[in-house]
Amino acid sequence: MKRSRFAGALFFLGMLVSGAPCAVWAQTPEFGPPLPVPSSLYVLNIPFLHFGTSDTARLRVGQVRFEADLEYGNTFSHTWQARAYHVGAGIENGPFTRLEAEYMHREFPSETMFFLDAEVTRAAIKASVGLPAGLSAGISIPYISWDAIRLDGTVEGFHEAIGVADSQRPGFPRGRFQIVLQSPNGPLQFDDRQPEAGLGDITANIRWGREVGHASYVSVEVAVKAPTGSPANYRGSGSADAGVLLGAVHRFGKRGRFGLHFDASLVIPGRFQNEREITISTAPFSRVLIGSDLRVGHGTFLSIWGDADQSPQHRDERGDVSRTAVEFGLGLTRVQPRFGTITLSIVENVPRFGDAADIAVGLRFRPSL
Repeated sequence: MKRSRFAGALFFLGMLVSGAPCAVWAQTPEFGPPLPVPSSLYVLNIPFLHFGTSDTARLRVGQVRFEADLEYGNTFSHTWQARAYHVGAGIENGPFTRLEAEYMHREFPSETMFFLDAEVTRAAIKASVGLPAGLSAGISIPYISWDAIRLDGTVEGFHEAIGVADSQRPGFPRGRFQIVLQSPNGPLQFDDRQPEAGLGDITANIRWGREVGHASYVSVEVAVKAPTGSPANYRGSGSADAGVLLGAVHRFGKRGRFGLHFDASLVIPGRFQNEREITISTAPFSRVLIGSDLRVGHGTFLSIWGDADQSPQHRDERGDVSRTAVEFGLGLTRVQPRFGTITLSIVENVPRFGDAADIAVGLRFRPSL
C-alpha cells in the first residue's frame, strides 16, 4: 500500500513537471510566479493575521483573478515535564490528562510548561481585482477545521524516512486536539475540547507593485483581518489585525531563469478574546523570508526558501512558544496557460529554534485569466 501511494505521488509530480511543451514563459508574469509559501499553520498562530508571500502578478484595471488554497499543518510539541511524568507513571499511549497537568503545575509552578497537539486544515478562496496606478485589491475567505484531515501517522513516517527525530509522539495517542500552557508562576491553562470547524477571520488587502529596472520588481501590501472567526474554536482572535508586507524579486540568468525573493512583514494584532480556556497575549510581530526559484523546462519552477517568524507572544516567558521560529520550505510550481497555475509546497520547522508547525503542506490553484 505504501509503495503504491508513493508511486502515485511520483507519477502526479512527474505529470506536473513534464507537461506538454508550450511557450509558457512568454505568457507567465515577467518576474515569475510567487513562491508557494503558506501562511503560518502553527496552532497558536491560526487566530492572527499571517502573510503568505509577496506577489508579482499585475492585473489590468477591472481584471478579476481567483485563487483556491488548501493547506494542512501538524503541531506536536511539549516541554520535558509532560514526557517525563507520562512515561514515569506508566501511562504511555494514553492521553495527556488534566490530572497530569495539574500535578506538574503543583510540582513545577515556577517553570515554563506547554503541551500542544493539533492538526489543522485550512481552505481559502481568494479574489483580487486590478485598480489604476499599479494597485489591486483582494479578499481572502478561509474555512478552518481541526479534524478534517488526520495525518499523524503519515507525519511520523515521513520524519522517520528523512531521519528527523520525532518529538516522542508515539508515547501519546493520535488524532487529538490539546493546548496546555503555563508561564512561570502563572496559572495552568488546559483545553482538550475538539474545536468546531467553520469560517475563519476574513482578510482584505490592497497591493501596489512596480518594476525597478528590467529585472526587479518591488511590492507593498497592506492587509486588515476582520473578526469573523470563532475565538473559542481558535479560528479567529475576536479582534481586528493589521499588517504590511514588503516584497522584492530579482531575476537573472538567461531569460530570467533564476529568481531571488525577499519578503519582510509586520503585523499589529488585536487582543485575543477567548478568555474561557486559553489566554494568548499579543504584541506586534514580524517575519523575514529569503528564497529562490529555478525555472526548468517549460513553465515549471522549483523553489526553496527559509524564514524567521516572530511569535505574537514574544514578550511572554513561554519558552519556545515565545521564541522566533525558523522554517525552511520546498515548492513546485507548474504554469499551464490554458489551465492555470498549480503549486505544491512543504514546510518544516527547525526544532532547535522557536516553536512552529512541525510540518505544513500546501496546494494552490490559480486559474488562467
